[in-house]
Amino acid sequence: MKQFSLLQTPVMAFFSREFYRDVAKNWSGTGFATMFIVLLVLWSAISIRGYFVMNQGLESKDVNDLINQLPTMDLRDGKLSIDKPSPYTIYAKNADGNQTAILTFDTTGNTKSPDEIQGCKALATETELIVKKDENDTTPPMAWSGLQKDIHATPTDVKSALKSCSLVFLGLFWAFGLIVFVGHMLLALFYGLIGMVMDRNKLGYATCLRIAAIAMIPSIVLSSILSLSGAAVPFWGLITIPISLGYLYFGLAAIDPPVVTTEPIT
Repeated sequence: MKQFSLLQTPVMAFFSREFYRDVAKNWSGTGFATMFIVLLVLWSAISIRGYFVMNQGLESKDVNDLINQLPTMDLRDGKLSIDKPSPYTIYAKNADGNQTAILTFDTTGNTKSPDEIQGCKALATETELIVKKDENDTTPPMAWSGLQKDIHATPTDVKSALKSCSLVFLGLFWAFGLIVFVGHMLLALFYGLIGMVMDRNKLGYATCLRIAAIAMIPSIVLSSILSLSGAAVPFWGLITIPISLGYLYFGLAAIDPPVVTTEPIT
């Protein structure tokens, strides 16, 4: 009978020998379900934090000043028009506090390249959008006709669209957590083999795999704390490997006497 529950896992996996002994002797399966639930909760928290950070950014003064400079844009039959005299340039503050050109609208056809406007990063003409990759190169022009629909956009519309994009980001980032889980599963399968070598195959692969999956939870929790706090640790992804292997060894060493090795993987 289990002595510890799933809810205790994110804490007990850090220090409890009794917990790992319980995982080996009384838990069943691969441990993937426990890992998935822990990841689901923590990844959801990270996704929600990212959503609020994006929204806060959209509400910042600099972003609002930039959006408010935008003209009202009308795209009809692949041709762009604006409610401002052309050419019309949008400026943003750089790190020095000076104004720098970001985007120029010129529907007259007089401006052919962003390079013609000092410091400009992009040019919107009547028929296309040209964006600079760097000082000496630009991306291939994007023709407005490729959008295949008419658009009317005011600065307010742009801000609303950006807020909608933050919701899309939330959904996509949350869905990316499934890929993260698959990656952790593959690592656990490999760590389970390492566990068999550490334990000289006394416990069997099923038990070693389950312990390996649980041994990865401390690094998952620590990674989530770093993400939620906004802190960055150099080479953290590599650092999690010895952390997980260390807890794998700790978990295996906690099991005495060895458990039965005939348990199947379910």
